[in-house]
Parts: sequence; structure tokens; C-alpha cells
Amino acid sequence: MAKIAISVPDEMLEAIEKERTVEGESRSAFMCRAVKEYLLAKVERQKIEQYVKGYLDNPETTDEMASAEALTNVGFSESPWDLDQGQ
Repeated sequence: MAKIAISVPDEMLEAIEKERTVEGESRSAFMCRAVKEYLLAKVERQKIEQYVKGYLDNPETTDEMASAEALTNVGFSESPWDLDQGQ
């Protein structure tokens, strides 16, 4: 474990102190959790961006959409929650 020193604006320190006190965390634990959440969120955003880019680069074809719709209709045609069966 490494120790670091950081500078933050007074208003941010006040917000950190308030939040960490509510959570019952030390400053170190709070900062570690905050940085971890930030890094995980960044990775998640990157994955979403990659997914969207992949989809935009290779969108579904008309035939693929028609197949998916047909399979969905078959899959739900005999569902127990089908309102047309008078239930």
C-alpha cells in the first residue's frame, strides 16, 4: 500500500468529509472507493462505446431483423400470459 498526498479545493474536502462520515469511512477508504468506482465506470463507458461502434459499423441486415422478429413471434405465440386466450 502506498501513501500519497493530494490537494483538493476546500469545498470538495467539506463534501468528502460529510459523505465519508455518513458512510462511516476513513478518508483513505472513501478515496479508494471513489477512485475504484470512477475507474470501473470509465471501463464500463469504454465497453459501451465499443459496443455502439461495433453495432454502427456492422448493423443488422433486413434479413436478420426479419428472422429475429419471426423467432420472437413464435416464442411468444404460446405464452401463458397471452391475453387472447381469455385468461
